[in-house]
Amino acid sequence: MRLAYVVVGNGAPELALWEDPEVVLVGRVWPADAPVPSEPMALIAGGPAALEAAARAVRAAAGRRDLRRPADAVTVLAPVPHPPRIFALARNYRAHAIERGGLAEREGTLPQVFLKPGASTLNHHLGEIELGPESVFPDYEAELAVVIGRGGRAIPEACALEHVFGYTAANDVTERRLHGGRAGRKAAERDEFFDWLNGKWLDGSCPIGPCLVTADEIPDPAALRITCHINQELRQDERAGNMIHKIPAILAFLSGYLALRAGDVILTGTPVGVGKPLGKPLRDGDVITTEISGIGRLVNPVRARP
Repeated sequence: MRLAYVVVGNGAPELALWEDPEVVLVGRVWPADAPVPSEPMALIAGGPAALEAAARAVRAAAGRRDLRRPADAVTVLAPVPHPPRIFALARNYRAHAIERGGLAEREGTLPQVFLKPGASTLNHHLGEIELGPESVFPDYEAELAVVIGRGGRAIPEACALEHVFGYTAANDVTERRLHGGRAGRKAAERDEFFDWLNGKWLDGSCPIGPCLVTADEIPDPAALRITCHINQELRQDERAGNMIHKIPAILAFLSGYLALRAGDVILTGTPVGVGKPLGKPLRDGDVITTEISGIGRLVNPVRARP
């Protein structure tokens, strides 16, 4: 299933089936005896019984023209509206590691993981990326995102994919030089690292969507193609199979330190082609299009904030 969370007119958010260029409002025919409500976070955590309820709603909606709306006539929200945490990997594609000044040989290394605050950074399809006066070099990073369905601690790699509810597209929008060059600033140790880290935390800097595709529809996430266009220019183009640390290894690594929770979103790293090495920051009026085969296009306009 390709699940979306949408608002029709001035209504409340509701669950929908993503059939671009339309959505099907399956939440309106949700089974009365369903074990969970038609709400994304409950569905993600609800296990097989919740998925069966969703499948029943999809069958009930089949052929119902009154439940269909043009996708461009609704507001498309983040398909995981309240992730407990958003984890993200740095330099998880070899060519990107090199373009950012890293080592080419990364076999045997550990994943480099950081957090983006979900409550403030989460954004959605067609949500604006705002550039404030603090922006020096705003950048884009197209990524495949994994959404956890069944949590767990110390998950073995061999069964890690069994804990995945689904996949979506994401963009780890980054301010490369948040504090760099500020007049009167006194330098301290590790300033460069913390400039980079703080630049991952800006409001609206983690758009995801447009839909959440359940894992049964993507048996081999390594086969997915990730692209990113800025306006009409192709900047990033890579297969997810070229990750240094594959998805099972990422889940095993994270769950070795803490228990993964249903709804956790994990950004798996960005391919080569980000703006910094090209000398091309995001500008007011740009449009970022993150596309992943089998998932869809996540589009975000860039706007300068007064």
